Amino acid sequence: MRELLDKERMELGARIRKLRKRHDYSQETFAEALDISVITVSRIENGTTILDVGLLLKMSKVLEVPVDVILGTKGWGNPEVYSYWSVGMEPKEKVDKLKR
Repeated sequence: MRELLDKERMELGARIRKLRKRHDYSQETFAEALDISVITVSRIENGTTILDVGLLLKMSKVLEVPVDVILGTKGWGNPEVYSYWSVGMEPKEKVDKLKR
């Protein structure tokens, strides 16, 4: 069971890293936007720390994606598939269009 949770944390961290990089945020910039340390960002991205709900909600706002994308649930989780950056609209317009 522990191995499964470790794997899920690592996958979550990888999604967060991928989304952060798509916005061209450095770990420092991302940490500042979230009001956390760079070490915490690194630990989240490496799957060595647990993400709390409040921070997850902040990430959703900063990364301009639904929480589902960050969590990888309901088909939204693959940032390669859910890539509204390539649709040619502003992020909010892209999300609205994809939800229709």
